[in-house]
Amino acid sequence: MTFISTAPNAAGNLCRGPTPGSTGIAAGRNVRLYWGGAAYFMEVDRRLAAERGMRLHDVIRDYLDCCFGSRGRGEMGMIRTFDRISDSDIFSDAYAETVKLKGFPETGESLAWLAGNPPPVSRVRGS
Repeated sequence: MTFISTAPNAAGNLCRGPTPGSTGIAAGRNVRLYWGGAAYFMEVDRRLAAERGMRLHDVIRDYLDCCFGSRGRGEMGMIRTFDRISDSDIFSDAYAETVKLKGFPETGESLAWLAGNPPPVSRVRGS
């Protein structure tokens, strides 16, 4: 069973707006925010692999080791830290591109890439 759709802009299809009579999160803007974040990190993972030979989970692991306990960074501070860890501007460049969009980010290329390059399964620390 696969949980990754390779259909072009599959995540965007989830965010076209509420259906008549829908309530809750699906009816609000939280859906775009949630899936927009997923689209951002899929694209970042693809770029990291292509440009730096590393994966998103590598950056997150290093972030947890060095910086997770730091408070007051905000999203831009965290993005700059991710850029520093990856020795790139991939996170900040993808963020700048994403926030400029009027609609949902295109996900077809990232989804297709991710389907062929799934991240490794790892154990949670302490388990």
